[in-house]
Amino acid sequence: MKINWGAGIVIAFGIFISFILFFVIRMTTSHDANHDLVTEEYYKAELGYQKEIDAEQNAINSNEKVELKKNT
Repeated sequence: MKINWGAGIVIAFGIFISFILFFVIRMTTSHDANHDLVTEEYYKAELGYQKEIDAEQNAINSNEKVELKKNT
């Protein structure tokens, strides 16, 4: 049986679409991946992120020199 180029393109598109759909379904049904955009304690998590941002900004604004000493 010989496949012409039109049928080959249709088969290639079908395989590609199946490949993409497999990964989309796998990622949406997987419970291992944490891809939720909503958290239960949103405001508590936001305060934690704000503390990290404030600490980074305080380190940037600090004029103190950091000294590292290596002891044997």
